[in-house]
Amino acid sequence: QRCRGPTVDKEQISNLLQEHLGAEEFQRLSAAAATRRMLLELREAHTEEREPELDLILEALAQGANANAQEEDEDETDEEDAEDEEEDASMEEDEAQSESEDKANDDVSEEDDREDGETEPEGEWDE
Repeated sequence: QRCRGPTVDKEQISNLLQEHLGAEEFQRLSAAAATRRMLLELREAHTEEREPELDLILEALAQGANANAQEEDEDETDEEDAEDEEEDASMEEDEAQSESEDKANDDVSEEDDREDGETEPEGEWDE
């Protein structure tokens, strides 16, 4: 979308990406990129205390930008990241617990295979 080269190059890149991703996914990603570009321009204009570049905003909207989009709050993003990390850690703990339970079950089944309450595996101490 922001290619500075000739229009032909931009079209070739777009065509290759669309072939690789498929039309629907390409359109979704294009709209998401246009939305982010529009939000970036609005944020920069606000920070620099200037008027937004109307041409850039109109171009982004024409490319499917979400006119109702809002920036994510940094605190919300940090909280979501922390929640994701907690979920990942919890999943790893569950997997580790499951593996240790499986190992314990294997040990119990080995004991069940022994005959007459022997404590050593068969054949090791037979004389």
